[in-house]
Amino acid sequence: MIDAKGCESCHFKLEAHGGARNQADYCTLCHNPENVNDDRVARFESASIVAESVDLRVMIHKIHMGEHLTQQPYVLGGFPVPNKANPAGTPVDFGEVRYPGDQKACWACHKAGTYLPPLAQGLLPSKTQILGCTEDPAADADDYCDVRTVDSETATPPVSAACTGCHDMPDAVAHAETMTASSGVEACGTCHGSGAAYDVDVVHALDP
Repeated sequence: MIDAKGCESCHFKLEAHGGARNQADYCTLCHNPENVNDDRVARFESASIVAESVDLRVMIHKIHMGEHLTQQPYVLGGFPVPNKANPAGTPVDFGEVRYPGDQKACWACHKAGTYLPPLAQGLLPSKTQILGCTEDPAADADDYCDVRTVDSETATPPVSAACTGCHDMPDAVAHAETMTASSGVEACGTCHGSGAAYDVDVVHALDP
């Protein structure tokens, strides 16, 4: 769970979307596991587009990891959204962000203990999609895709979604996938839960 005081220790007064959103709890209404930012990503006729998850637990971890992400760039669609005159929309590369603190300090943003696996039961996986276009580029004079399709979709379980938001190295992602049963149950808490061999609070302990 987010600690709003932690957010405001850096952001002073948390405001988003023109100042209309000023409580961290509001964010999850839209930044939920089902949201793939598909309304804001590029809409070119001749290209497949990755629609990244803007689920809060994925997006905020990646943004705060910023320049330390190994999978670069980290681009989300912004505003204004794509249109016929500008199919690219407004891409924003958050892979250039520099976080002023230590990314290991989960407690800087989260309420104590709420970030430790296992998480609550029933949480939804976070979605990422590959979007294609069924429109013939020769059908009109613009490059804007009017009719898109979901060519593929990936669902990342909740603990994996949060942790690989920062630990995005291919081997770390593969480890998370390996430790997830075909039923979707994650084994993360076995080794990374409170008191376990690789307790998150232990491996994330700050350097003296």
